[in-house]
Amino acid sequence: MPEQATLDEAIVLYLANACSLDRAAELARVTRWDIMDRLTEQNIPILIYHTRSAQEIDDVAEELAREGIL
Repeated sequence: MPEQATLDEAIVLYLANACSLDRAAELARVTRWDIMDRLTEQNIPILIYHTRSAQEIDDVAEELAREGIL
C-alpha cells in the first residue's frame, strides 16, 4: 500500500477493495467527503457497511437529536 496517492489512484484502490473509503481519503490527503463527491460525480455507488442494527442506529440518532446535534 502506498503512503500517498492521487485522488484518482486512491479511488482505484478503494474500488479494488484494497482499502476503505477513509484510508483512500488519507492516501489522497483529502476528506472522505471529497472522495464521496468524486464517486458521485462518476456515478459510482457508495457502499457503506454497518455492523450496527437498525435499532442501534435509531438509538444513536435519537441521542444525537436530544443533544441538539441532529
